[in-house]
Parts: sequence; structure tokens; C-alpha cells
Amino acid sequence: MKNLVEFKNVYYSFTKAFNVLHNINFCLKVGEKSVIIANNDSGITSFIRILLRDEKVNSGEVLYNNTPIKKISFKKDIFLAYLPSEPVFFDKKSIKFNLHYFLKLHKVQDFYEEDICKYFNIDKNIIVKNLSYFEKVKLAIARFSFRKIQLLIIENIFEKLTEKESLEVQTILNDIIKKNNACVILVIAEKNKFINNLQDFTKYTLKYGTLEKIES
Repeated sequence: MKNLVEFKNVYYSFTKAFNVLHNINFCLKVGEKSVIIANNDSGITSFIRILLRDEKVNSGEVLYNNTPIKKISFKKDIFLAYLPSEPVFFDKKSIKFNLHYFLKLHKVQDFYEEDICKYFNIDKNIIVKNLSYFEKVKLAIARFSFRKIQLLIIENIFEKLTEKESLEVQTILNDIIKKNNACVILVIAEKNKFINNLQDFTKYTLKYGTLEKIES
């Protein structure tokens, strides 16, 4: 099966004296799902920023579809969606404004806006700063739900959700993943009880910059 994402002997550091990521080797094949169990001091933020091309590695290679990441277009070569642990919006604007902005950005017709609000059960007239964390997560998902997705990166969103909210978010994400046959990289904290629901995920731990696969 073809590799969608691959890290080959990747090192990343802020200073010469300390590697934030140390000899990272990671492969995600088309159709696969992986979970990285990591805490704040693990280097996971740098790992994600490298995936999003917000940081450059010091040595080693990062490949998308066997092509170096620096040569990849996120508009043409790979369709990536990112769900951060703290989604960013125009907080003082309405849900309608935020959705309209992204629909326009991706050249999608405005009538999708009504369909999205109905599906996610959100009132388009509410100001974003008045939303709960759960509602903000749903809005963040809504922003990419209309797009084609090959790779979905989910960053530790379940820490702040109740069990009921987590189940609803899982259902929504599973629908999107199945519709797109998308690959998934999920990041969760070490003590998250959600780990028990991930039987079909390949599991890794990231501690102090070192990534290790958990053998089943």
C-alpha cells in the first residue's frame, strides 16, 4: 500500500544542544489511522507544526506521497484538514460570518452554509465568543466538512469534552473519515480514557522527542 506520510530519521531542534525531536521514523499508509499518545513536553507541537509545514527539520526527510514536503502544494497535491485543540475563529463575529469566510475562501457556494448549520445543529446567528468548547469544536469540524480530505490531523480535543460530547464528535468525525476514506493522525494525552476506543488505530508514544510504536 502507498505511503501517504513518512518521516525518515527526522531531527528537529531549537538549539544545537537539545533535540526537540530525535530520529523520528513514522509511516502512515493510505487508508490507515494512527494515534500518538503524547503529553505537553513530548515534542508533539513541533511534530504537528512540521506536518503542517510551519517548521523545517534540521535533518532527515518528511514526505507526502513520496514527495518531499517542501515541494508539496496543500491545494493540489494533498488535501489536509487540521483540528487543533484550541480552534481559532473570528471570535467577535457570528457563526454565519465564520462559515461564510471559509466557504468563500474555498470557493464553495453559499447555500452549503445552511446545510452545514443544520447538520451540526448550530445556530448561525450566535457570536462565536459565546460558544462552549464543545460547540467550538463542532464549528471547527464544520469548517472543513465540505472539503475533500486525504489526511485529518486531530490534536487532543477530547480532554475538555464530556463523555457524551466525545461520542457525538466521534460520530461526526467518523462520517467524514468514511466519506473521504481519509487517513488520520490523532494526538491524545497519556491518561485519556479515549485510548480504549482506538482498536483500529496503530498506536505510538512520543516522549521527550522519541517516537516508539506500541506493539499489539
